Amino acid sequence: MRVGVVQMDVVTGDTRANLETALRGIGEAAEAGAEVVLLPELWTAGYVWLAGADYRGPREALHVAEDVATEEVLSALGERAKKTGIWLVAGSLPELTEEGVRNTTPVIDARGEVVHQYSKVHLIDLMKEPDHLVAGDRCETFALGPWRAGVMICYDLRFPELARGLAVDGAGLIFLPAQWPEPRIDHWKTLVRARAIENQCYIVACNRVGIGGADRFPGESMIVDPVGKVLARGGEGPCVLTVQIDVNVVRKTREFLPCLEDRRPEIYGQ
Repeated sequence: MRVGVVQMDVVTGDTRANLETALRGIGEAAEAGAEVVLLPELWTAGYVWLAGADYRGPREALHVAEDVATEEVLSALGERAKKTGIWLVAGSLPELTEEGVRNTTPVIDARGEVVHQYSKVHLIDLMKEPDHLVAGDRCETFALGPWRAGVMICYDLRFPELARGLAVDGAGLIFLPAQWPEPRIDHWKTLVRARAIENQCYIVACNRVGIGGADRFPGESMIVDPVGKVLARGGEGPCVLTVQIDVNVVRKTREFLPCLEDRRPEIYGQ
């Protein structure tokens, strides 16, 4: 299966411009043969509540969720998925729920239908997420052709238990949309590879680029194989990555060194 990543700049609060950029990137990935494409975290509007004085749009997550017209975005993505015959792991979008706004990744199949959703479990105070968002409460795998796959979002990367839970549930492929700032980009590079190595799975990680408020986002999107080899890496500017991955590589890696079978969870406790 060929996977694609759309590493893009995000214009704060401008959903229309961001959607056009995303659709162009999806088209480019599809032309390169991608069968599933990943977008960044909160790519429709960015972290508007952290935006500087030059941004005059809505700053509360509730209003952002209404303003970015998530349902219209999903409709446009669904049409593009159906037209190109590819799956979309649609980054993450502000999802308005009865409990509040969640940072949610919809997975759209080649028919244009949402077949799986994951809402960010770990909210990061540095980005003021707990003040504006409601945390998700589950993390499950989903079927993607011959694969079991899962999703984590940005800050979730720092919690190895989440990735391990997906791997134990059979995931050989984990998607990771992010807005990971420049000061901690070395952590990103290390942890993406670590999650792949320790779970013997592919990690497809998409970070945004550009400036959002006081934060600079340096890209460095990565596609990493089950032994930690970086198959593709984005630079600091917008780009589209595509790479062929093989479910048999996951199987052979786990058979050669059966780390998941050798776990002792009864010893680890909490």
